[in-house]
Amino acid sequence: MKFSKAIENYYAALFRLKNNTGNIIPPGSRITLDNVSKEAGNGPSAIRKSRPEHQQLILDIESAEKDRIAKLAISKPTSSEIRKVWHEKLKNLKIENDHLKKSLQDADNKLYAVVRENFILRLRVRELENSLNHENLINFKKY
Repeated sequence: MKFSKAIENYYAALFRLKNNTGNIIPPGSRITLDNVSKEAGNGPSAIRKSRPEHQQLILDIESAEKDRIAKLAISKPTSSEIRKVWHEKLKNLKIENDHLKKSLQDADNKLYAVVRENFILRLRVRELENSLNHENLINFKKY
């Protein structure tokens, strides 16, 4: 069966909409008579149910929209699946949070030990400086 140039343009537009590669209509849009007509470069009401040459095209457009909806229904997760995924993510985040808290506590303990050791060493240096016999030292600032 030979199609007219207009019908060929409509089928080319329908093909682009099915593959989410429309030139005019954004990807993911509904596949309707108006959208196919717009994608083909015509006015929104160019495809009419009253025209006999458009009957098969209209059936194909309706079929394509049903297929698009069926794909969405298959790929769309249920609310219980979404809850399960978020529950698992929350559980993993709680485990990670506990691990990070322990790491922070360990780092705090190490920092406290270093600060304490530093304080003790400074006290020891001060004691040693005070106990030195200052008479045996040479003042290099004079020279």
